[in-house]
Amino acid sequence: MAIKNLTNLWLSPNQYYRGQLRKAAGYSICAVEFDDQGELWDPEQLESTLSHIRDACTAGAEEGSGPSSKTEVIVITFIHGWMHNGTPQDLNLEHFSDLIQRRAAAEKQFAERAGRKPRSIIGVYFAWRGLLWKLPVLKYLTFWSRKTAALRVGQLSCTEAVLRISGAVKSRNNRSQCIFIGHSFGGLILENAICKALLGAIFRTDLPDEVSYCPSDLVVLINPACEAAGAKQFIDILERNKVVVRMGSDTAKNDLPFPMLISITSAGDLATKWAFPLGQFWVTLLKSFRRYPDTGQGLPSQWYLHNHTAGHIPRLQNFEVRQVLDRAIDENRLEFSFEDTSRTSKRKFQIVPRSNRCLAFWLMTVPKEIVPNHSDVFTPGFENMLSSLLQWVNTAVEPTNVRCDGREYNVLKMKLKEKLERPSRST
Repeated sequence: MAIKNLTNLWLSPNQYYRGQLRKAAGYSICAVEFDDQGELWDPEQLESTLSHIRDACTAGAEEGSGPSSKTEVIVITFIHGWMHNGTPQDLNLEHFSDLIQRRAAAEKQFAERAGRKPRSIIGVYFAWRGLLWKLPVLKYLTFWSRKTAALRVGQLSCTEAVLRISGAVKSRNNRSQCIFIGHSFGGLILENAICKALLGAIFRTDLPDEVSYCPSDLVVLINPACEAAGAKQFIDILERNKVVVRMGSDTAKNDLPFPMLISITSAGDLATKWAFPLGQFWVTLLKSFRRYPDTGQGLPSQWYLHNHTAGHIPRLQNFEVRQVLDRAIDENRLEFSFEDTSRTSKRKFQIVPRSNRCLAFWLMTVPKEIVPNHSDVFTPGFENMLSSLLQWVNTAVEPTNVRCDGREYNVLKMKLKEKLERPSRST
């Protein structure tokens, strides 16, 4: 009995927490939970979430009106990572709820300036058993167990949930926005669940004048705990097929191409920098790897890509975050600021390209002032950075589509190269 009590105290159970819909002015929070084998705990929970999204999309629409006249919404889905779960007391759920609330306030301000009705913000929290043991030391030895669980969760049921959420929004108004965010092993789940869907949208047609609507308007991975080999393959596919993302009729803004996926890693993320390679060493010890042809581009070996994350391989990074000095930020560009309590001053940063490789997939490292480590991602710096990205890609309020377009792709690459060669604005 004593051992059982201690186990219950130290072990986080494989439990359904029955997350409920929460509504407030301008926003709402839903939950979708998966068990340790990657199945939905309760399909009705997903159905309830979808029903709420449909109701929000059709609120105020005239009877019999077409899909384009329906109410526009922004749906932000977040998948937590290692050492978190679906309990109502989980800090990730609390911080995500705060983020949705602040995003609703920002949308209201933006709508007032644009002279339109603010879009309702719907937050969807994907929960899984990321926390296994609660003991301070033992919980760090669950890397292999939780990575394997994340791979299970990122399979069919999660893909179903992702695509049905996207379908519930886009089929009613393709100008509404679907944003997906994955942290840590949540990034691994999201990568597995959505990347094949993104490729499906890209290759749905090979007719030169036909476009395909994207199932998401933006996918953001923050401190993703997944092998760089997956990122390398996705980059290769996008570059081989010259994939271009369009927001309405535009392919770029401020001379920057629109992304479909952004990967962000903190310079202070020691978990993916040191612990991930250590954990992967034993996983890949008996696996076979091939040599890549020497192209002179400094690409790491296949073994190295399977043992490290993309955020710690400079060769794969095509964007960076620079500090802005001696001037105010431009809110119409990818610039943001936040109060730094340690310095009692405001810090200002901008997101800028560092190469013209892979237009649709942005990879970057951010300073520790923005994201200090692997776990503390809901900081004022990162939230303002994320808000800047969301506002930048959502400003046009236009549907997102993708296509393979060699001519447009080459034009965008040339413009980006010229931008890189021009003197940058004061930093």
